[in-house]
Amino acid sequence: MGPMAVHVLHLSDIHLTARPGARVYDQDADANLGRVVAAARRRRERYDAVVVTGDVAEDASPAAYERALAAVRPLADVVRWVPGNHDDRAAMAALDDEALGPAMVGRWRLVTFDSQWPGHVPGRATAAALESLSAALAAGGGGPCAVALHHPPHAPCDHPGCRTIGVEPLRDALAASPDVRAVLSGHLHRSFVQSDGTGTTWAGAPSTCVQALHPSHVFTAEPPAAHTMTWHDDGTVLVAPIQA
Repeated sequence: MGPMAVHVLHLSDIHLTARPGARVYDQDADANLGRVVAAARRRRERYDAVVVTGDVAEDASPAAYERALAAVRPLADVVRWVPGNHDDRAAMAALDDEALGPAMVGRWRLVTFDSQWPGHVPGRATAAALESLSAALAAGGGGPCAVALHHPPHAPCDHPGCRTIGVEPLRDALAASPDVRAVLSGHLHRSFVQSDGTGTTWAGAPSTCVQALHPSHVFTAEPPAAHTMTWHDDGTVLVAPIQA
């Protein structure tokens, strides 16, 4: 029998570049990631999984992806990431293709969904991605499931840049699976946690780089941040923000 709960670190919107210490949105993205990792370690030395919901790199450079993985791999045996609108999926796959796929975290299944629409800021739910998601969800063994993607299917922001094209079929696919108990996203540079009344938790992680207000997209002076999560075997999800 697996553990009664697993502990997950949810990071997003890291925005590293090829050059360490480069300024991104007037922030040192590397230093801010280091501060968030240090804060996460103060809360817990090791996690059962680290999930990074996109915009790992600002410039889609292999060097940025290498440094991001080097920063988070010591925190957990399971590391998974999904591409955001700034990312290059092929470059991510070349470095760690397994990290783009599903994983078991205790009794939980973690499924990834590619919401990237290359060349665009909004997300997109393509027919191929939806078919892959539905197949992955149908293959479940009855345990709770978490889905990770960059663009939030339910976003507390109505700006076109926050949206996902074809989101209704995506929501329908998620709702059709009773196993889905958590949906993890990023993109907004803003923490949010919502419940839809069916037992599913929708959690958008803040950025490790810089936070933003919506719909104005104005960056704030709030510190770099992340979510720590506890996934219980009964599907209950607890979310606790951390700030660096």
